[in-house]
Amino acid sequence: MPALLFCIILFVTLFHFRLKRIQQAEQTDQEEYLALERKAAMPIKRNLNDLPYVTIPLEQLPFSKLKTKAGEEYEATLQQLAKEKLCNLASSSATDLKLKYGAKNFSLLTRYEENYQLYVVTLANWCEALFQDGQWEAALQVGSCALACQSDVSKTYRIMAQIYLQEDDYDALHHLADTVAGIPSPLDLKKTVYDVLNQTGI
Repeated sequence: MPALLFCIILFVTLFHFRLKRIQQAEQTDQEEYLALERKAAMPIKRNLNDLPYVTIPLEQLPFSKLKTKAGEEYEATLQQLAKEKLCNLASSSATDLKLKYGAKNFSLLTRYEENYQLYVVTLANWCEALFQDGQWEAALQVGSCALACQSDVSKTYRIMAQIYLQEDDYDALHHLADTVAGIPSPLDLKKTVYDVLNQTGI
């Protein structure tokens, strides 16, 4: 048998062997995933006391500073959210949440996560509006609340960085960068936020 033909046959054999191994691994992964999904879908309702609830510090927010309709809407939204439950659950998949807290609680968990997302977006928009209105101190108050709850809305931190830069407060800038770098994020938004700060000159 010519050497070239032998090499071709050997390559095809090895290729089919490798392809079969990959298909078997994919099938195993799929079976494990479906098993987890079946387990997660079981009608179990567990205790939610250990959820990472977020408390809105109303006393730390600069209410009545922004005399616009938008400002009133931001404040009304936060006042209402303070009566609700909020959780930052973005780092957990739906399957993980169902496994840990029970499928019967999933709709509740979804609402808590939606409340949190509305909270951090409202803080970001309010912070931006205060900054554009020249109320830097109030904007930093709002930004600090976003930082405390590990918001991943980069606009908030961009505004804070701009304020610190214009005030020549480089210690605050570096502290902000270090704090933001420690924010966990399932989609590496931490890096996005840090890149935003780097663009401001840190």
